[in-house]
Amino acid sequence: MTEHDDLLAWATLVRAPGLDVAALSAALDRLGSAGAVVAASEDGWDRAAISAETRAFLSSPCAIPRTCERRWLDSANHYLIPFTDARFPALLLSIPECPVALYVSGNLGALAEPQLAIVGSRNPTAQGRETALAFAEYLGERGLSVTSGVAQGKFQGEMMPITPSGL
Repeated sequence: MTEHDDLLAWATLVRAPGLDVAALSAALDRLGSAGAVVAASEDGWDRAAISAETRAFLSSPCAIPRTCERRWLDSANHYLIPFTDARFPALLLSIPECPVALYVSGNLGALAEPQLAIVGSRNPTAQGRETALAFAEYLGERGLSVTSGVAQGKFQGEMMPITPSGL
Protein backbone atom coordinates (compact mmCIF):
# COMPACT_ATOMS: atom_id res chain seq x y z
CA MET A 1 0.00 0.00 0.00
CA THR A 2 1.37 3.42 -0.95
CA GLU A 3 1.48 6.44 1.36
CA HIS A 4 -1.30 8.01 -0.71
CA ASP A 5 -3.46 4.89 -0.32
CA ASP A 6 -2.90 5.04 3.43
CA LEU A 7 -4.04 8.69 3.47
CA LEU A 8 -7.18 7.73 1.57
CA ALA A 9 -7.83 4.99 4.13
CA TRP A 10 -7.48 7.56 6.92
CA ALA A 11 -9.87 9.88 5.05
CA THR A 12 -12.39 7.03 5.08
CA LEU A 13 -11.85 6.29 8.77
CA VAL A 14 -12.36 9.96 9.69
CA ARG A 15 -15.88 9.72 8.25
CA ALA A 16 -16.71 6.32 9.74
CA PRO A 17 -19.52 6.54 12.29
CA GLY A 18 -18.97 4.92 15.65
CA LEU A 19 -15.19 4.95 15.32
CA ASP A 20 -13.31 6.98 17.89
CA VAL A 21 -9.62 7.05 18.84
CA ALA A 22 -9.98 4.27 21.44
CA ALA A 23 -11.80 1.89 19.09
CA LEU A 24 -9.47 2.70 16.21
CA SER A 25 -6.37 2.22 18.39
CA ALA A 26 -7.55 -1.27 19.27
CA ALA A 27 -8.33 -2.03 15.61
CA LEU A 28 -4.92 -0.76 14.48
CA ASP A 29 -3.22 -2.94 17.13
CA ARG A 30 -5.01 -6.00 15.76
CA LEU A 31 -4.98 -5.25 12.02
CA GLY A 32 -1.83 -3.16 11.61
CA SER A 33 -2.78 -0.18 9.45
CA ALA A 34 -5.58 2.16 8.40
CA GLY A 35 -5.72 0.42 5.03
CA ALA A 36 -6.06 -2.96 6.71
CA VAL A 37 -8.93 -1.69 8.86
CA VAL A 38 -10.78 -0.32 5.82
CA ALA A 39 -10.19 -3.45 3.71
CA ALA A 40 -10.73 -6.07 6.43
CA SER A 41 -13.15 -8.94 6.09
CA GLU A 42 -15.97 -9.57 8.56
CA ASP A 43 -13.58 -11.91 10.44
CA GLY A 44 -10.98 -9.14 10.60
CA TRP A 45 -13.53 -6.66 11.87
CA ASP A 46 -14.60 -9.25 14.47
CA ARG A 47 -10.99 -9.59 15.67
CA ALA A 48 -10.68 -5.79 15.76
CA ALA A 49 -14.01 -5.33 17.62
CA ILE A 50 -15.36 -2.97 14.94
CA SER A 51 -18.96 -1.93 15.67
CA ALA A 52 -21.86 -2.90 13.42
CA GLU A 53 -22.41 0.78 12.56
CA THR A 54 -18.79 1.16 11.43
CA ARG A 55 -18.87 -2.13 9.50
CA ALA A 56 -21.99 -1.06 7.62
CA PHE A 57 -20.29 2.18 6.59
CA LEU A 58 -16.97 0.53 5.63
CA SER A 59 -18.74 -2.01 3.43
CA SER A 60 -20.87 0.61 1.68
CA PRO A 61 -20.10 2.84 -1.31
CA CYS A 62 -20.07 5.80 1.12
CA ALA A 63 -16.66 4.62 2.37
CA ILE A 64 -15.00 5.36 -0.97
CA PRO A 65 -13.15 8.68 -0.67
CA ARG A 66 -15.01 11.43 -2.46
CA THR A 67 -13.58 13.38 -5.37
CA CYS A 68 -13.38 16.52 -3.23
CA GLU A 69 -11.40 14.61 -0.57
CA ARG A 70 -8.96 13.27 -3.16
CA ARG A 71 -8.58 16.70 -4.74
CA TRP A 72 -7.98 18.30 -1.34
CA LEU A 73 -5.37 15.71 -0.34
CA ASP A 74 -3.60 16.06 -3.69
CA SER A 75 -3.29 19.85 -3.33
CA ALA A 76 -0.05 21.52 -2.27
CA ASN A 77 0.34 22.24 1.45
CA HIS A 78 -2.59 20.02 2.43
CA TYR A 79 -1.97 17.27 4.96
CA LEU A 80 -3.98 14.59 6.71
CA ILE A 81 -2.40 13.91 10.12
CA PRO A 82 -3.82 10.86 11.94
CA PHE A 83 -3.71 10.63 15.72
CA THR A 84 -0.94 8.01 15.34
CA ASP A 85 1.40 10.52 13.66
CA ALA A 86 4.16 12.06 15.82
CA ARG A 87 3.12 15.50 14.49
CA PHE A 88 -0.39 15.16 15.97
CA PRO A 89 -0.64 17.58 18.94
CA ALA A 90 -0.09 15.66 22.18
CA LEU A 91 -2.50 17.85 24.15
CA LEU A 92 -5.25 17.12 21.67
CA LEU A 93 -4.83 13.40 22.35
CA SER A 94 -5.77 14.01 25.97
CA ILE A 95 -9.30 15.30 25.31
CA PRO A 96 -12.23 12.90 25.62
CA GLU A 97 -13.47 13.25 22.04
CA CYS A 98 -10.13 13.57 20.27
CA PRO A 99 -10.48 13.63 16.48
CA VAL A 100 -9.19 10.62 14.57
CA ALA A 101 -7.19 12.89 12.27
CA LEU A 102 -6.55 16.53 11.44
CA TYR A 103 -6.78 18.09 8.03
CA VAL A 104 -4.10 20.76 7.86
CA SER A 105 -3.88 23.48 5.25
CA GLY A 106 -0.73 25.59 5.23
CA ASN A 107 2.19 25.42 7.59
CA LEU A 108 2.33 21.95 9.11
CA GLY A 109 4.72 23.24 11.79
CA ALA A 110 1.84 25.34 13.16
CA LEU A 111 0.52 22.22 14.90
CA ALA A 112 3.40 22.45 17.37
CA GLU A 113 2.84 26.15 18.10
CA PRO A 114 0.27 27.85 20.34
CA GLN A 115 -2.97 28.32 18.46
CA LEU A 116 -5.99 30.54 18.63
CA ALA A 117 -9.31 28.91 17.79
CA ILE A 118 -12.04 30.80 16.00
CA VAL A 119 -15.48 29.35 16.62
CA GLY A 120 -18.53 30.65 14.84
CA SER A 121 -21.92 29.88 13.46
CA ARG A 122 -22.64 27.08 11.02
CA ASN A 123 -24.89 29.56 9.21
CA PRO A 124 -23.08 32.90 9.37
CA THR A 125 -24.28 36.03 7.65
CA ALA A 126 -22.11 37.37 4.85
CA GLN A 127 -20.89 40.11 7.19
CA GLY A 128 -20.13 37.56 9.93
CA ARG A 129 -18.11 35.43 7.50
CA GLU A 130 -16.16 38.51 6.31
CA THR A 131 -15.49 39.62 9.90
CA ALA A 132 -14.21 36.18 10.93
CA LEU A 133 -11.94 36.04 7.88
CA ALA A 134 -10.63 39.54 8.61
CA PHE A 135 -9.85 38.56 12.22
CA ALA A 136 -8.10 35.36 11.11
CA GLU A 137 -6.03 37.19 8.50
CA TYR A 138 -5.10 39.99 10.91
CA LEU A 139 -4.03 37.57 13.65
CA GLY A 140 -2.25 35.25 11.21
CA GLU A 141 -0.26 38.12 9.74
CA ARG A 142 0.96 38.86 13.27
CA GLY A 143 2.30 35.36 13.80
CA LEU A 144 -0.58 33.57 15.51
CA SER A 145 -1.64 30.17 14.23
CA VAL A 146 -5.38 30.33 13.68
CA THR A 147 -7.33 27.09 14.08
CA SER A 148 -10.81 26.43 12.77
CA GLY A 149 -12.88 23.33 13.33
CA VAL A 150 -16.14 21.68 12.43
CA ALA A 151 -17.99 21.35 15.73
CA GLN A 152 -19.30 17.87 15.06
CA GLY A 153 -16.01 16.68 13.57
CA LYS A 154 -17.61 15.36 10.39
CA PHE A 155 -16.46 16.01 6.84
CA GLN A 156 -18.99 18.25 5.12
CA GLY A 157 -18.46 19.09 1.46
CA GLU A 158 -15.24 21.03 1.00
CA MET A 159 -14.87 21.81 4.72
CA MET A 160 -12.45 19.72 6.71
CA PRO A 161 -12.23 19.14 10.47
CA ILE A 162 -9.42 21.11 12.16
CA THR A 163 -7.34 23.38 9.94
CA PRO A 164 -4.46 25.42 11.35
CA SER A 165 -3.71 28.15 8.83
CA GLY A 166 -0.19 28.84 9.99
CA LEU A 167 -0.35 32.20 8.23
